[in-house]
Amino acid sequence: PGPLCPHFHIPLQSGDDAVLARMHRPYKRDDFRQLVLRIVDRLPNAAIGVDTLIGFPGETDAAFERTVDLIDSLPVAYLHVFPFSARKGTPAFSYSDPVPFAVIKKRCQRMRRLGSQKRRAFYAKSLGRQATVLVEAHRDGQLQGLTDNYVPVRFDGPDAWRNTLRQVHVQRLAHDGLPEGRVTFQAERS
Repeated sequence: PGPLCPHFHIPLQSGDDAVLARMHRPYKRDDFRQLVLRIVDRLPNAAIGVDTLIGFPGETDAAFERTVDLIDSLPVAYLHVFPFSARKGTPAFSYSDPVPFAVIKKRCQRMRRLGSQKRRAFYAKSLGRQATVLVEAHRDGQLQGLTDNYVPVRFDGPDAWRNTLRQVHVQRLAHDGLPEGRVTFQAERS
């Protein structure tokens, strides 16, 4: 097997044990915490993305806060936030304690703000570092690509560098939060 990129995407769904049990998930919040901490212990620069499902029937304010607290306490890189919507034919469709749509919407907004904070903090960890970037596109006058741990980086260079690897010194976060840098030398072509 070849090298792997240190990028993980893990479906947490909820950080509350009662909600997880109701979803028939085979894990608890502490299992998730330990998994994330083991990954980061072995791969300190790993990007860990997390799926959350907000507003599952029976999700109380306290249950939602436990999810927020768990995610806030962990070194995750980004979140995918999904609002719960009942699907006919699923067990949750008939649960008698739905969360009102307005509450789900408000909770999703809060979780997305937390996700933005986590993403920005993760990107900031790359500042001052050398990174190998796979150049993918030319956008808004700059090249853009991804590091092996899923950090998008923009930098100047010719369009001919697309689909090549470049060594980039990551220098700053732009006004939109994306890292920017400059090419230092060409990496080996893959």
